Amino acid sequence: MTRTTTRHCPLDAAVRLRPVHLSDWPTIHEWARRPDVTQYQMWGPNRAVETREYVLAAIRAASELPQVRHVLSVVARDRTVGLVELTVTDQGRGIADLGYAVHPRAWGRGVATAAARLAVRFAFDQLGLRIVHATCDTTNAASVRVLEKLGMRLEQTIPHHIWLGSRWRDTYVFSLRAEDAMAAAPARHRTTPELVA
Repeated sequence: MTRTTTRHCPLDAAVRLRPVHLSDWPTIHEWARRPDVTQYQMWGPNRAVETREYVLAAIRAASELPQVRHVLSVVARDRTVGLVELTVTDQGRGIADLGYAVHPRAWGRGVATAAARLAVRFAFDQLGLRIVHATCDTTNAASVRVLEKLGMRLEQTIPHHIWLGSRWRDTYVFSLRAEDAMAAAPARHRTTPELVA
């Protein structure tokens, strides 16, 4: 696979992805500290120091070779409203995990779907990956809808997978293969993504 960095990210009409900047951390912390955002996650609610360290670690990861973690800010109307992360778990077979979170003010507006779609296109078109996996809490209906809109297939349910401090989380495992992504994408998303330097 050729070396592609997160400097080259696709655009959507309303949402774009770009590499996370240190100056993003206070905005990211606005939602990373909220229990309603983190209730389905293994992390959070974050303290400010945790959010800042996450962003610093993401910036460091962007300079590693090969780059395994691609942490991208989700930008809508020139404001950071979320994050997506692609973590390459098997470079040889071209497999990555996808994660995402957006600020509640962006919920229900298609921002998470647009951002996740852009991240998947980045994984396949720019990084040359073959499979993207994503997991979510079985009770997180909004995240399930996002993954289904991407054309991801439910591959597995893992009961009692993660202890979230007060309950066990059952986890869905979704996947999308590069060859299936084109067929599942709406026609307006089938063009080669425009790149941001």
